[in-house]
Amino acid sequence: MNRTQLQGRWRQIRGRVRERWGHLTNDDLDVIAGRWDRLVGTVQERYGLTREQAERQVDEFLASLEDAKSPSVWALVGIALVALLILAFVLSRRDEW
Repeated sequence: MNRTQLQGRWRQIRGRVRERWGHLTNDDLDVIAGRWDRLVGTVQERYGLTREQAERQVDEFLASLEDAKSPSVWALVGIALVALLILAFVLSRRDEW
């Protein structure tokens, strides 16, 4: 997920943000409202980080959200492939029945 997608998907990932940074309050999350710069600033403030450290943490978190999506896509591709192999096997054996 990139920085611009954060705001559009804020409702979906708000809980994951809270899991990642447990010191953030609900009020903090309301103020952040999906804005990358506000998230970075609040993480920096609550955890006593430098701006660069907070940016790195937030960017790594956003990247991990994308990484989490990738395996599910590959799982679907794998399932489809297995289904096609089973179908091909069944069709190749139908004359034997």
